[in-house]
Amino acid sequence: MRAWIAVSVALIAAGVALFLYKVLVLGYPLTTAEQPGTWRVDFVVAVSGRGSRTVVDIPLPRTSGYQHLLSEEVKSEQMRFSISEGDGDRRGRWSGRLDGSSSLTYEVTFNALPFARPTPPTDAGGKYPASANDALAASPGIETSDPAVLELSRELMLDAKDKSALAQQVYEFVAHEICP
Repeated sequence: MRAWIAVSVALIAAGVALFLYKVLVLGYPLTTAEQPGTWRVDFVVAVSGRGSRTVVDIPLPRTSGYQHLLSEEVKSEQMRFSISEGDGDRRGRWSGRLDGSSSLTYEVTFNALPFARPTPPTDAGGKYPASANDALAASPGIETSDPAVLELSRELMLDAKDKSALAQQVYEFVAHEICP
């Protein structure tokens, strides 16, 4: 009888230790849906075949300076799934004989991490490079001579002479006024 109690206690302790390791050491949140910056992405593809060998290959996200993967889940009715990693690239592959239709699903939950690049304090440099001309030109979607754009430019006091300050001001406006 005591052996049964000892085994039960050992299994419970192992479960609690694994839970604490994931939360405290690996940084897994206790809830993923409630955390700001947590995203869930689902990739779903419907495939059909007539008994032939089928391969579906997709790029997969990885933990990086931009994101931390929390969980991955794969659903497949008839096909096997494998992950290959190499040269900093991750790929997912479903393979097998497919007879009829099937739905393949890859779900990932990840935290988007804050990432910043330092900007120089000032940049009183000259013109933009010629390669940027198309991006800076007026377009049907963004008319630089539109009165609303000109008014916003005056309101923000944008100074095109200092490109670092200009980039910082535009970023601050978008971060606090458009996407708060």
